[in-house]
Amino acid sequence: MTTPKIRQPDEPKSPERLALLDRKATQAADGRMAMAEYERDRQATLDRTARLRAQRLAQPKPPAPVKAVKKTVKKAAKKASGR
Repeated sequence: MTTPKIRQPDEPKSPERLALLDRKATQAADGRMAMAEYERDRQATLDRTARLRAQRLAQPKPPAPVKAVKKTVKKAAKKASGR
């Protein structure tokens, strides 16, 4: 049985190991950029939603439709007449 070779800290790394470390570093950087973009988009959506909600609430409410008032009067008249 052979014992595994222990690499010393000052030994150069193999090309495969360097490629793996480079790929992991690239993936980590891409992940940080994607998360930052996601957070920016999320915050933009929240800001836009708050702005639109404030605009909607600032508008005066339109009066109740006349048709709905007439139906209420007709229902009350039916109840009063006993039908």
